[in-house]
Amino acid sequence: MRVRHLMTPGLLGILVATGLLTTACGRHHGSPHRRPPEAGRMQAMDRDGDERITLEEWQSAHQERFTQLDRDRDGAITQAELDEARAKRQGRCCR
Repeated sequence: MRVRHLMTPGLLGILVATGLLTTACGRHHGSPHRRPPEAGRMQAMDRDGDERITLEEWQSAHQERFTQLDRDRDGAITQAELDEARAKRQGRCCR
């Protein structure tokens, strides 16, 4: 009996390119739960739109993330807070 391979390299390439191939958690590669591409992150930090990130813009963007992670608002991020954020991120991906 002959076994046929249904997933050819060409088909695999098409599925990856179109975002139809899912990750291990079942979400599409183009999922909104994934980090934005580098250009998207830069655009998000570049508040004045001059295509440059100043120290102030960099610090502002990272201050927002720090504030999100510092759940008890004590001005410090603990390992427990990092673990909670990681678990939330993973749970969001794999629901």
